[in-house]
Amino acid sequence: MKLLNRQNKMNKKIKVTIGIPVFNEEANIGILLGDLLKQDCGEFLINEIIVSSDGSSDRTLEAVRKIKSGRIRVIENKDRKGIARGLNQILREAKGDVLVTLDGDIRIKDRKFILRLIKPIMKSGADLTSSAIAEVKPVSQIAKTLFVSMKLKRILFDNLEKADNIYTCHGLARAYSRKFYINLHFPVSVGNDMYSYLACRAGGFKYVYARDAVAWYRLPETYKDHTKQSLRFFVSASEQSLYFGSKLIAQEIEIPTRVYMISVIKGLRTIVMHPSEVVMYFWIQLRLRRESKNHEAKQIWETAETSKVI
Repeated sequence: MKLLNRQNKMNKKIKVTIGIPVFNEEANIGILLGDLLKQDCGEFLINEIIVSSDGSSDRTLEAVRKIKSGRIRVIENKDRKGIARGLNQILREAKGDVLVTLDGDIRIKDRKFILRLIKPIMKSGADLTSSAIAEVKPVSQIAKTLFVSMKLKRILFDNLEKADNIYTCHGLARAYSRKFYINLHFPVSVGNDMYSYLACRAGGFKYVYARDAVAWYRLPETYKDHTKQSLRFFVSASEQSLYFGSKLIAQEIEIPTRVYMISVIKGLRTIVMHPSEVVMYFWIQLRLRRESKNHEAKQIWETAETSKVI
């Protein structure tokens, strides 16, 4: 009887699929999978973890297969076509009531991370959530500059629409309700986080920022690697307008002057303590904006190698 009751409780738990699209993630994927298998699953069940490899040329798949778990399965693509293909493969294969997608180069330090990420879907009727993000200690000057900029950005974005906005929908970790993800398809790799948010809003679904769930990652340690990441953002807004129209894009990315003013006041201590980093960051942004005019959105981008090792 006890065994039967236990089985009934297991059957009633919300089933969660975790999907991880990867490309050359041998340095971290094994650690991340270990983090996931240690999650506190008292209120849900991780029924499968799907790893889609985008033609990885290193030992990513070897690292995945070293983890002995029947819940992990691999989609091995021989060629490289970009993250959109991997996400779409995961969307087609997922069987969970909730789908969680993660980047392969993050760390999860909280055993309740998945619970915190999916809780707004379980309890508040959300259809899309995104985790908060935190940077590991930077080493180079460029990374230290970006570290300061992230502090200021968090203040800014937290003051916009109670943080439930396009800027807090990160690619590192997102969760989707089944009714949202079963019809979701990513036509582009660039800005897939922005695309998921806009698809949510355009479809009348609900987005919630899961600030208590924190994914750790490393900032790029060189200007070249920062360029690789930032140029994707600059070209993504124009790319998304092809699917959602410029009106919705403009509405979602607009930040009112009052929000800027409040954020400057709240971030004043950081600005005063790090004046050179603030000035350097604005110089970098101006330079990148000029460079972005010569770039177009594409499915395959160069990876930022210095951000791969957490």
